[in-house]
Amino acid sequence: MLILGLSVFVMVIGGTMVSANAVGQVSPAMNIPMQFYYMGVPVCGILMVIYAAERLIRLTREYAEIKKEGK
Repeated sequence: MLILGLSVFVMVIGGTMVSANAVGQVSPAMNIPMQFYYMGVPVCGILMVIYAAERLIRLTREYAEIKKEGK
């Protein structure tokens, strides 16, 4: 749950805010907009959310199955 919350608030929301602040900035070496560099943070955050949600669902199902067998 902690990783899921961290991924949403820090990576996705914070990364989107940083990307929005980079509007108009250009990389001096390659002349590429800095937004492209900073968009990696929210994209990775979304991937982390997907992974953490899948893992949480799997652990919940395993716990329910173990509890059901213990009756």
